[in-house]
Amino acid sequence: MSVVASLAVLKVLLLAGGGKATENYDSHALHIRNAAALLTSRGVPATDITIFWADGTAPGPDRAVDSREGIPGEWILGETPMDRETSPGVEVLDTQFPGYTVRPARRDALKRWFKTDGAKLGPGDTLLLAVTDHGEPDPHAGPNGEGHDTRITLWGESISQMQLLADMSPVPETVRISLLMSQCFSGGFADIGLARQNTCGAFSANANQIAYGCFADLAGRTDVGHFIHTIDGLAASGTLGGATEWAMLRDDTPDQPHLTSDELLSDWLDDEAERRDVTPDALVDEGLAKAPMFAPERALAARIAQTYGLGSVPDASTMGHVLDTIDETQFQATSWRDLWLPALNSARRWLVGHFEANVKKEANGAERLVVRRAAVERLAALARAEPGLEDLLLGLFDRHAQAEELIERLETQAAAALRIGDLYARLAAPHLLPPDERARWEALRRCETSPLLGGATRAPLVAPPALPLVAQAQAQVADLRPGYYGVTYQDRGEDDPAAIPARKRGVPVGQGPIVVQAVTPGGPAARADLRVGDQVLAIDGEALTRPGRFRETAFFSHPGQTRRLDVQRGTERRTVSLVAEAFPLGLRPPAIGEVVPALPLTPLEPGRPLPEIGRGDPVVVVFWETWCGPCKRSLPVLAKWAVAHHVAVIAVTDEGAVTVRKFLKGFGLFPFPIGLDPGGKVKTAFQVEGTPTFVRLDGEGRFLEVGLGFTGSIPLKD
Repeated sequence: MSVVASLAVLKVLLLAGGGKATENYDSHALHIRNAAALLTSRGVPATDITIFWADGTAPGPDRAVDSREGIPGEWILGETPMDRETSPGVEVLDTQFPGYTVRPARRDALKRWFKTDGAKLGPGDTLLLAVTDHGEPDPHAGPNGEGHDTRITLWGESISQMQLLADMSPVPETVRISLLMSQCFSGGFADIGLARQNTCGAFSANANQIAYGCFADLAGRTDVGHFIHTIDGLAASGTLGGATEWAMLRDDTPDQPHLTSDELLSDWLDDEAERRDVTPDALVDEGLAKAPMFAPERALAARIAQTYGLGSVPDASTMGHVLDTIDETQFQATSWRDLWLPALNSARRWLVGHFEANVKKEANGAERLVVRRAAVERLAALARAEPGLEDLLLGLFDRHAQAEELIERLETQAAAALRIGDLYARLAAPHLLPPDERARWEALRRCETSPLLGGATRAPLVAPPALPLVAQAQAQVADLRPGYYGVTYQDRGEDDPAAIPARKRGVPVGQGPIVVQAVTPGGPAARADLRVGDQVLAIDGEALTRPGRFRETAFFSHPGQTRRLDVQRGTERRTVSLVAEAFPLGLRPPAIGEVVPALPLTPLEPGRPLPEIGRGDPVVVVFWETWCGPCKRSLPVLAKWAVAHHVAVIAVTDEGAVTVRKFLKGFGLFPFPIGLDPGGKVKTAFQVEGTPTFVRLDGEGRFLEVGLGFTGSIPLKD
């Protein structure tokens, strides 16, 4: 006799497509097997479980596995050509699920099931659709990822939320459909429960967020990601609601476990807050004040706060303040990581450039692994042989690794705070929603909390190990802040053709002096009277023997530390004392609609000031380079466009003043005032990856839009 409680029929679809074999990870198969094992143990016949897997039962590789153990010290190869050359890659295997009906993870196969098996379901029956897979964002999403027609990655194709809703239409609406979706951007599929009767779901992420836990190197692991924890929670509680609460506490990744009812509530709160001109958090706190003090949601919120190092979070407004603190700390950690990484890459590329691995193109994974291990050992010996290089590399790697770990921890803590926000919104909902919306919300809650599986174990919900407090992250990020000289300079790169013959002979390549291209006004170098055109020969008596060495001395300088620079200025040799500072924090990337602060730009020509932002006149900021052909071709078109649209223009480049002035001598009259961006701070803030890039701001300095490239017209709205 089946132990499935109070269900006429439970049909189950388990779906994992993965796109292609090398991206269909072993964790997907692990998830499918775990779910199938749970269902059959609770009395669901194997004949009622259909697995939609990659290529179905077709023979041939369809799953990627990376089960090799790491090589100690292989980080030295990271982001170098040798890393790619010696990588053994993943093993691609065939997958079978004996005892179950297996079909290919293709849309036509799903549609066929809905038209045949699904159409036969009747009142009181339940269909569970569980997805462990990759997902894709809405291709028509807005600039901040707005858009709910997200996609599940199938085998060689994808299916969108609207397509899945349409394909489900043969299933009678008297049938309850429960969705358990762990793919990236899965929250978009919550709209199915808002559009269809008797349908609800549990989701790993919002419509604009990735999810975690599906990676090739998770072979055999059973403790990572939303799907794992939600299946455990389903085993313990028997309901989607209980499974989601389990994942809220147990899932120690940045996943955002939530339910269809949470999606409905979030949309209503946003609209109502805008109507009342208050924040959604303030609105939640209004309802929270009327909710029971000892409600289960409050208890779970307190456990989440304690487990994830958030401190006391008694209400939604406090949750918002915690998120602001996390966001600011994460921005700093990301800024410092993005400085340490290029310094680390420069040093390890220089080292790797002295050694050739000689990997045969036809080498298999095992052979590449042997070469990789030998390369790591050889590079470690070379680093030890070069005075101070091993300690330097370890110091650079340690700071970058600390920043990465800190960023990941803060991402998880931010997700935990948002989970608390969902719990408080649920608790406040009955005291806020108008009758019609409350009825819809309560219907979804009944769907989410009704038994899906019988035989629930009622296992205790145990929290994972607690994370350090957010306040500790603030102290840690301060320790990662690099030192700063305030100089833009020309460095002999590790790819300098003149260095190649010597590198091939295993001879360390001398860098020679660096040439100062720009000096940040008011910075350490400016106060030390370092000038454009100066050549820095040595620092504290150490000759600059490697590319990147000048930057390394700056980054490892403590604020207030005095550095002695040997400088060649024309025919004169002099010593300059420079007092280092902490690296200045750059601008935060603005979101569409946000007011942009004053940009730290230096006018190339003091007599030609830059237009002021936020002083009443709209402004277009164009990022350009002297070598960029499309940039130069866009200038006359942009000049006419600016007149027609009544906007001022600032032309921004992160090239040095000497380079720009040399370019202008042969170019002639430049149509716009030029703003120098030493170190690319403004370029980084606007996340500019190519030129030309056009950024449009309104008269109040709000970021309106961005346009990329030039093919004859300015890529901004008329």
